[in-house]
Amino acid sequence: MILNCKVFSVQDTRACPVTVLQPNPVFDTLNAQKALLLYKTKYRKQLIEKLGVNGRQADMLLEIEVWKQKEAATIATIPEADFNRIRKTVAMYAERQRRWKVVGIGEEQFEPMTQFFSQNTL
Repeated sequence: MILNCKVFSVQDTRACPVTVLQPNPVFDTLNAQKALLLYKTKYRKQLIEKLGVNGRQADMLLEIEVWKQKEAATIATIPEADFNRIRKTVAMYAERQRRWKVVGIGEEQFEPMTQFFSQNTL
């Protein structure tokens, strides 16, 4: 009985994915234009093939990813104990999804896009 309780409490302490911030340290020193150029040359074709978007949408999605990474680098400077870090992280992910919808991406593509950008970073 106690063993089950310990296992349950360990699983219960996992962080919600929307509150987890994973900043890429490359974006601390890289400006947005250079990062976008690097993303486009490296991942634009893959994005079009894997997610079935057109070229304009791929460019906009890459711009959104660069914005998110720069925003995450800024949020990472806030101490982890500060609640504003979690609040801003949640707001950043909500804004990213809103921008994805503006591009014309359906909600069914959110998860594959999230996986694509987590696997393909600078």
